[in-house]
Amino acid sequence: MKMLLLSPQDVLRQGLEYVNVNYRNKKSVACHQVRFQQHYGSSPIDIAAMWYDIQNEHLPKPNHKDCPQKYKQWVNLKEEEKSYRGFKMFMISHYFMWVYDKNSALLSSRFNICERYCRGEHIWKWIVRIAALKKLKIYFPKSVSNPKMENFVYTIDGVDCETREIKHKKYNIDRKACSHKFNHCAAKYELAISVFHAQCCSINGPYKGGEHDLSMFRQGKMKDEMKRLSVMGKKAIVDRGYKNGADSDESKYFSFPDLMDTKDLHSFKTRARLRHETFNGRLKMFNILQKRFRHNFDIHVFAFEAVVVTVQYQMDNGSPIFAV
Repeated sequence: MKMLLLSPQDVLRQGLEYVNVNYRNKKSVACHQVRFQQHYGSSPIDIAAMWYDIQNEHLPKPNHKDCPQKYKQWVNLKEEEKSYRGFKMFMISHYFMWVYDKNSALLSSRFNICERYCRGEHIWKWIVRIAALKKLKIYFPKSVSNPKMENFVYTIDGVDCETREIKHKKYNIDRKACSHKFNHCAAKYELAISVFHAQCCSINGPYKGGEHDLSMFRQGKMKDEMKRLSVMGKKAIVDRGYKNGADSDESKYFSFPDLMDTKDLHSFKTRARLRHETFNGRLKMFNILQKRFRHNFDIHVFAFEAVVVTVQYQMDNGSPIFAV
C-alpha cells in the first residue's frame, strides 16, 4: 500500500507554496514556521503527524445519531488521495477550519484552485477524516485507574459554539437551542480533561445550546467512567453548575468549589478549572468554532471533533497546556 511520507520540513515547504509564500527567500526557518502557523493554525510537526496517521490508520466510521449516511463513506482514504493532490486538499481543510472564510470564492482564490473544490464534500470529507483520528488521540489515561495515584483525575465542563438558528416546526424560535452565553442558537459539548496529563479524554455531544451541563453528563460515557473511579475515592473537578440538581450518588463523582477547602486545595482546584478553560480557549482560536457556524447543525460535530483532535496533536508535539 503506497503512502506519501512527508517530513515536517516537506510540510512546511509545501504549505507555504500553497498560499504563495516564497519559501526560498533568506528568512530563517523560525520565520517560515510563524508564517505557516498564521495560515494553518498548527505547526508543520503537528500536520506531518496527522498526515501520517490519516494514511496509516483504518479509521472507524462515524456513529453519531444524526450523521448523514454519505459521511460514513468518506473516512478512509482512497489510493489516489495518498498523493500531493490529496495532501493539498488536506492542507486546505486545515486552512478552512482556522480561517473559516465567508465564502468558497475567497478560499479558492487563496489556493488558486477551482471554486467547486472549496465547498461541499471536497472539504468536509477531510474534516470528517481528521475528526475520526479521535480513535487514536482521545482516550482515558490508564494511570487514573491506579488506586495509589491521584484522587482528582479529570476536569469536566461544557463548551458552547454559536450556530445559525435551527428551524422549529411550530414556533419562530427554538428556545431550547439557545445558549445563555450568546443569547443565540448554539451547539454544546461536554469535554473531560485529565488533571495531570495534557490529554483530552472524552467528547460528548452535540447537544442544543440550552442543555444543562449535568444533563449532558448523565447522557455521556463520563458518568460510567466516574462511577467506576468513585469506588477508589477518585473525583472530577467541576464548577458549581454541576451542583444544582445533582443527586447524592452523582455528588460522589464531583469535587465542587468549597469554602471549607484549605488555601492550597482551593488554589489547586481553581488552577485546574482555569487549565480546562485554557483548553477551551485553544479550540476557539479556530474560527470555525469562534465564528457563527453557517453550515447545518448535524455536521458541526465533525468540525468540533476535528479541532479537538488538532489541538491534542499540538499538545502531544511540544505545546501542552500548563501543568497544575
